[in-house]
Amino acid sequence: MLDTVLEEALSHARRPPPTMIRPEAEIGESVASFKTRTEAQIEAIETAAKTWIAQGEVVRQQVSAGLRSAADHGVPVPDIIAMLDRMIAKIEEVARMGAADFDRMERSFRRQIEQARKLKLAEVGYLEQAMHRTMSSMQRELEERSDMALFLRTWRSEFSPGGRGGPVFDDPDALDRYLREAAAT
Repeated sequence: MLDTVLEEALSHARRPPPTMIRPEAEIGESVASFKTRTEAQIEAIETAAKTWIAQGEVVRQQVSAGLRSAADHGVPVPDIIAMLDRMIAKIEEVARMGAADFDRMERSFRRQIEQARKLKLAEVGYLEQAMHRTMSSMQRELEERSDMALFLRTWRSEFSPGGRGGPVFDDPDALDRYLREAAAT
């Protein structure tokens, strides 16, 4: 059962993001038609992203129940930790690839907007709005993948006695100094 729920978490994180569009006009397409088509695509993307993110919450609940059940049924803690480590690594890899896709798409959008500016097209403002909405959906998807990895890391810390301990900081400046010193060594 634990394998199944962890695989569902990975499957959720691996699902292709629904934001892969490029608002480019078709040859001979009117501006009104382009805007209508693009608006429909963006609305579909935003809806799909919201649905996908909501599914992530369901997956987290299933993973939590599966981890509790595994612990209650005597699955060895090192096995649970090893499974979580594998899942975290896979999800973080998917998130890195998604971030690279995000950067490529953002550069592509910016090039299109620059070309529209050079041609002094009146639709530059609309293109900027379309880019912002699309990139916002993509950003939320990237955050969902990161949240899933952090969620699994939190569970990992529950099972890993070595994951606890260390200094506790009430003062943000003291924490900052500690982290800078740790990074310098």
